[in-house]
Amino acid sequence: MSTVGIVSEYNPFHKGHLYHIYKSKELTSADKVICVMSGNFVQRGMPSILPKEIRARHAIMNGADLVIEIPMVYSVASSDIFAKAGVSILEALNCEYISFGSECGDIDRLKEVSNNLLDERLDEYIKSFYGIGINYPKAREIAYNELFNDKCELLNKPNNILGLEYLKFINFLKPVTVKRVGSDYNSLEISSEKKYQSATAIRSNLYEGSDISNYVPQNTLNDLNYENKVNLNNYFNLIKYRILIGDINDFENCPSGGEGLGNKLKNEINNVDNLEDLIENVKSKRYTRTRICRLLVQVLIDIDRKYINYDKIGYIKPLAFNDRGAKILNNSQLKVISNINKIKHSDIFDEYSLEKEILSTDIYNLISGRNLYKNSEKVLKPQFIDF
Repeated sequence: MSTVGIVSEYNPFHKGHLYHIYKSKELTSADKVICVMSGNFVQRGMPSILPKEIRARHAIMNGADLVIEIPMVYSVASSDIFAKAGVSILEALNCEYISFGSECGDIDRLKEVSNNLLDERLDEYIKSFYGIGINYPKAREIAYNELFNDKCELLNKPNNILGLEYLKFINFLKPVTVKRVGSDYNSLEISSEKKYQSATAIRSNLYEGSDISNYVPQNTLNDLNYENKVNLNNYFNLIKYRILIGDINDFENCPSGGEGLGNKLKNEINNVDNLEDLIENVKSKRYTRTRICRLLVQVLIDIDRKYINYDKIGYIKPLAFNDRGAKILNNSQLKVISNINKIKHSDIFDEYSLEKEILSTDIYNLISGRNLYKNSEKVLKPQFIDF
């Protein structure tokens, strides 16, 4: 009797995710699955295509037993913060294993590289590349190659990179990895020759009206067809308004801000007509697309880094569970929040996190045209799913 944990986004839940859950149970012989999942805004810095409660339900209906939300102030942060939050939640739930997808598929090689990334000399190497306009991921790849005389192929693939971050923060979880099969993580096109497609391609084809029925479970397909989906024009208009009325210093204080990016946002907002143009105008060799996307979410929600304790998460907030998941919750080392209205005398960092959770859900509902009251954090409760 054991439990395997998966840090996820499920944006949307597709057949590749179903394969990952199945293989994770097979590799570990676990009989229970915990999914720790981003909420309404995901780590790449965009609103999710479907709301978190629906994506959590899809996970339970396709093999998970418990879905826990990563607080949004961590889920829209850099990959190391996102990974640390996911690992911390799984360990607080006494999970035995963590399973993640990787392009590499070799857990021993991933462990080796992850250990090397903890070498204190690496930071100095990385800093030496900043003056010539190289962004952090590329600088780290070059620095690693030079320091360890190892042309490491792992550091330029997104699933590998996130897997390396999980490994850095593990205390007692036993890690396993499932080799990614099918389309690449960032693939924009559906390839009929491949059984599993990227979530990026599925979202893109869905908005274009293309058939995605072969690549997602039926319950996902039903909700994608009938639920209100995020309207990116609405999203851009809210961001534009926020940048126009906001203060540059507030933008600089966002977790992904600093280094003049607040001023850059102010300078560019009147020159663009859509979200894509804004991202393209602000990003550069130094600042990656994902950093800019995360910054825009942080600006919209008005997140200030000084109110976030990145060293610990103080609570667990379940989104959905079945009978087995409910038993896991009973043994949580952290307080379990099932009703946000009943929270009293919380830690100041937890209060700030929950405050931003409430605001981000309201904004998400505006973006997707959903009823503000019915879908508020103060009304929605964890879902017990029995089928």
